[in-house]
Amino acid sequence: MNLVTIFTSSYNDEIMLPFNLKWYKERFPDSRIVVLDNKSTDKSVQVALDYGCESVVFDSNDQLPIEIGQWIKNNTWKRATTDWVIFIDCDEFLDISENDLEKEHEFGATFIKTCGWDVVNLKDDLDIENMNWGRKNYFFNKLVCFKKSQITEINYDIGAHTSRPVGILNPSKETYNLLHKHFVNVDYVHEKYKRNYDRLSEEHRQKGWGVHYKKDRETIAKEFAKLRGLGQKI
Repeated sequence: MNLVTIFTSSYNDEIMLPFNLKWYKERFPDSRIVVLDNKSTDKSVQVALDYGCESVVFDSNDQLPIEIGQWIKNNTWKRATTDWVIFIDCDEFLDISENDLEKEHEFGATFIKTCGWDVVNLKDDLDIENMNWGRKNYFFNKLVCFKKSQITEINYDIGAHTSRPVGILNPSKETYNLLHKHFVNVDYVHEKYKRNYDRLSEEHRQKGWGVHYKKDRETIAKEFAKLRGLGQKI
């Protein structure tokens, strides 16, 4: 059953993207997956194609696409022809299956309730698939899966952590984990933060957007230690 179209955003995510695509391919084998690529300079586009996904490249003049990204997340899904859509970032893993979504569809839900988790790697490697330790973070209780035929506008704010959907709003019967597999290892996060900060426009810096990208390696290492110490198996 072709129930859902999945959109994921990406920039230089050749490490994370294979795990993300494998995750959703296994849960929704007949789905259409569209990777919205911000003109990556690594192998991200080829990874998407190798997994049988569509790759749509958009340009933001080598700047972090904050407003452009907001527009994309608020509008791109409207072109989907399926009843349901999932719109996630490359490091977000919604733990729902096709069978789960079919049951929620029959239940009459029009959006899926999520429970956000910060997920940390207990080893200093790139074994993203087996990351299963973390802590709940309600900032990631994001609305990422909804019924397109019943919700006409999603109205994500900057960063898409909050939204103001318009339409028929019936929550799912169950709540599903949304795993934010961001804390892969200290070097991975530090390099990603530096890359993102370098791409911030002066206007965005003056507004204080992306200020967390200024964190140094020592600060990031302390966050890893804290999350590892306070976390639990998911």
